[in-house]
Amino acid sequence: HIGTLGIIRPRLVELWRQSRRMTALDRFKTVAFSLLTVGFLLMIYGFSYSVLKKMASEPVFGEILTYRLLSFLFTLLFAVLAFSNVIGALSNLFLAEDNEFLASMPVPLERFYVARFVETMIQTSWMLLVFALPVLVAAGQIWKAPVSYYIWLVPTLGFFLILPTAIGMFLTLLLVHSFPARKMRDVLVVMAALFLIAMFVILRFLRPERLFNPDILLGVAEYLAALKTPDRLIAPAQWATQTTTAALEGDFRGALLPLMLLLSNGLFFALLVDWATVRMYPTAFSKALEGKRAGLSRAVWKVERKGRLGITRVLFRKEILGFVREASQWTQLLLLIGLVVIYLYNFKAINLERITGLSYYLINLISYVNIVLASMVVTAVAARFVLPAISLEGEAFWVLKSAPITTNRLLWEKFKFYWPPLFLLGEILVVATNKLMHADPLVGYLGATTMVFLTAGITGMAVGIGAVYPDFKEHNPARISTSSTSVLFMILAAGFSIIVVVIEYFPARSVLLAQLSGAGLGPKRIALFVAAAFAIALITYGAIVLPLRMGEKQLENLEDI
Repeated sequence: HIGTLGIIRPRLVELWRQSRRMTALDRFKTVAFSLLTVGFLLMIYGFSYSVLKKMASEPVFGEILTYRLLSFLFTLLFAVLAFSNVIGALSNLFLAEDNEFLASMPVPLERFYVARFVETMIQTSWMLLVFALPVLVAAGQIWKAPVSYYIWLVPTLGFFLILPTAIGMFLTLLLVHSFPARKMRDVLVVMAALFLIAMFVILRFLRPERLFNPDILLGVAEYLAALKTPDRLIAPAQWATQTTTAALEGDFRGALLPLMLLLSNGLFFALLVDWATVRMYPTAFSKALEGKRAGLSRAVWKVERKGRLGITRVLFRKEILGFVREASQWTQLLLLIGLVVIYLYNFKAINLERITGLSYYLINLISYVNIVLASMVVTAVAARFVLPAISLEGEAFWVLKSAPITTNRLLWEKFKFYWPPLFLLGEILVVATNKLMHADPLVGYLGATTMVFLTAGITGMAVGIGAVYPDFKEHNPARISTSSTSVLFMILAAGFSIIVVVIEYFPARSVLLAQLSGAGLGPKRIALFVAAAFAIALITYGAIVLPLRMGEKQLENLEDI
């Protein structure tokens, strides 16, 4: 019989072989990604430290505020972990490539379940816990917790993972037992998008911006009531909060009971799912092998064509068909719409004009800085949709290479397809926020014009960098958008956006001050403005053309996928 370690070992060996085959460029990207991750964690730690320090300064309500924050953190973690484990378990239990091979081998279902349980728990949980850890460490620093508190966090977080993993695997088993797994993947992707939108809406209902509104004298007790979380309804989150806060105070005897409740309930549900797996998995796995029908997308997008379609129309239609048929792609639009609404609502909720001492010039300065924030949103969307555009061609890329179209034309057609949506997104973010903040019309026109250059440069960089580092074996765009290539793109795109905004700042500031003071523009201000516009146009041209040429050269020299 093959044991649990025998099931996990091939994946570990593959990871080891991939690390041994890394080139110098791969090692550089890994180091860059690691440094960026560390920097992001330090940023989370710094923000958490400042917030918790302000809470701790409250003489009466400091401990209650800290408890509420940790309770909200664990509640959010539990909900996200449970749902992400449903999707992770679907891939590991039913859609993994080695499942059919393991089904033909003498592998007891109990050991198969344990192996997949461990894999699912690690794959879906490590990132969330890494991002939660800086908050817990910051709490320990603020409340001067003993060293044993940090040691106590290890079993607390470890035991906290067991129950959501068990719940996720059981729900997956139950769903696939009733529906085919390949259809459930599309359904779960839609549910995931709706779930994330709901979580964002819940966060906005807390309305933390009320703390910045001087017209609302919100007492601490009233604000605590507004921050209440349903921790009693989610017992594991309550247990994790209780054991963490008790360890913060050095009361490890009081922290032991909720820790044991986490462990015992997690193991109980894990054993319960083990029992269910033995009885339900064979039937569910046979349904997972069912074929996938074409669905409505083929019928919707099937058109009667007369004559030969132009190259641009053919490629555009191919992109649209691929986008519609892949549920993990088009459902991201739901999440994107939710993010845009929340982004705009934030500016509406924090009324800058009513903040005491905030001048008209500072309001316009904040509106101008918002160009960078909007460009970051566009960059994130480009990393998700545009960067994987070449890689998602897969092995069919050889069909494109043999088609009567040059690689240069292919890349430019990708650019022309993706630039208009990103341009529209950027304009909506900038124009709407300027209206909400009542910025000067000059700043509004400047922001709208700047987004033309920024979105064009970001699109060109996304297509070009995706062509320089293609991964034709990866069919999941979400993994491509979180790879080291994506990190490299986002760093370069952020640098490009900041450079453009900085170059534009000085002439824009000069013109705005002249307008506020009633002075004329003058030849010097006009010359400075023209020079800045020329420099921005030149930089944008380089941001578009250079990556596309590098991508063209890489794809032309490609000999194997």
